[in-house]
Amino acid sequence: MTTQTVDWWNRRSYIGALNGADDGGLTLGIITGPSLVAFAGDPVGTVYLLTSGTTFTPNFTGTISVETIGGGGSGTRGTSGAGYGTGGGGGAYSKKNSLSVTANTGYTYSVGAGGTGVSTGDTKGNSGGDTWFNGASLAASSCGAKGGSGGTTSGGAGGVAASGIGDTKYSGGTGGGTGGSYAGGGGGGAGGPNGAGANGGSVGNPNRSGAGGGGNGNGTAGSNGGTNGGQGGTASDSTAGGAGGTSGSRPGVEGSNGSGGGGGYGDLSASASTGGAGGAGNEWGVNGGSGGGGGGAGNTSGTQTGGAGGLYGAGGGGITNGAGTSGAGAQGAIRIVRLT
Repeated sequence: MTTQTVDWWNRRSYIGALNGADDGGLTLGIITGPSLVAFAGDPVGTVYLLTSGTTFTPNFTGTISVETIGGGGSGTRGTSGAGYGTGGGGGAYSKKNSLSVTANTGYTYSVGAGGTGVSTGDTKGNSGGDTWFNGASLAASSCGAKGGSGGTTSGGAGGVAASGIGDTKYSGGTGGGTGGSYAGGGGGGAGGPNGAGANGGSVGNPNRSGAGGGGNGNGTAGSNGGTNGGQGGTASDSTAGGAGGTSGSRPGVEGSNGSGGGGGYGDLSASASTGGAGGAGNEWGVNGGSGGGGGGAGNTSGTQTGGAGGLYGAGGGGITNGAGTSGAGAQGAIRIVRLT
């Protein structure tokens, strides 16, 4: 196994810009390989974002805080009217306020993958993976969050807070349902530091436009699909969700800052419909945060594409009838801050 060392010196000018000083007090480490070794001299306040890899090895003895977001579930594809076409659930959030670590000791972690979208008719979505730190499993870890479930004949359940490990825990939002196979439900938003993820919107007979995805932690639910696509839910910072598609502009609009994606416009004479992707979260600043759910696709005779869940941890939107692929859930993440 190889390791990656983060070069703090190459980041000094960026940190200074944040702190109004030449050498600053914060540093940022982003995982791109299988493991991370904390670099020598990293000060209190150093921030690490773990999005891949398996081992974190600090070069200091002290305490850290740990935040985790589980992976989001994918939406389903429905064809027979059996109730598929629902959105995937968002991953949960957990935080450990303080954890002691020892220099040059490897701490095992796992970042939950997002559920992949499905293209086979009447197929359940894929669940997102659990995310945890310091342990061989979620249950045995010091901090961890449950992944969201893939959609079924009802919307995928959000990751449950009670199944997580930590001092602060919030559930992910539930994916939106669909009445028969009329249009895709919206994905659930991921839980985040500000609260539980919001639910994706639903669709009922005879509406054929997709529902909006739910906003991120402490956001609002996605709007239900109707004649036009449902609007995505509002993010925790009050950023509006992506607009739903209309006859004049069919695709749902992508969310931003953790808001939900808009549902795609549905029309059986149309050749395609696309749900808007959920927006990436921003509660962690440049590190991102909890994502908004993807919008569901509208019902068409052609290709449908569900909106992908936003980073990190949001659920994907569902699709119905026509060929295409449901929205994928977003992967989870771990954020670590050196405290002492």
